[in-house]
Amino acid sequence: MKRGTLYLSTLAGLVLAVVAMALPAAAPDKVAPRFASVTMSGEIIDPQCYYTHDSRGMAHASCASMCARGGQGLSFLDDASGVVYPLIAKAHGASQNAGLLPHLGKPVQVKGVVYRKTSTAVLLIHSVAASPAKAK
Repeated sequence: MKRGTLYLSTLAGLVLAVVAMALPAAAPDKVAPRFASVTMSGEIIDPQCYYTHDSRGMAHASCASMCARGGQGLSFLDDASGVVYPLIAKAHGASQNAGLLPHLGKPVQVKGVVYRKTSTAVLLIHSVAASPAKAK
């Protein structure tokens, strides 16, 4: 009887080990994104020019437009916090810059969703309009 229990225990242990190896391992650093709906005022910017030589505003709008048409992903500079949010597209395979070129260099208000994962955040813009506080 003891021999049967030993064999059964050994077999059960082997089965559990095989099953554990077959299942995908959960990455210890895998963190689900957190998100929040937001309304922010600021500016759609070309991040390359903003970071490399602090270019923004109407004086830089034509350059930012050229860079965006060339493939540079645009970003959003939040007036309140100074945080620059890289933009993500509304759908897989779409351009994150779609519909934003007319707003370059102008104060705008955006509504969308900020997604945060670890220490980074990105913005998905649902709508963009002239900033009510700075509209002329």
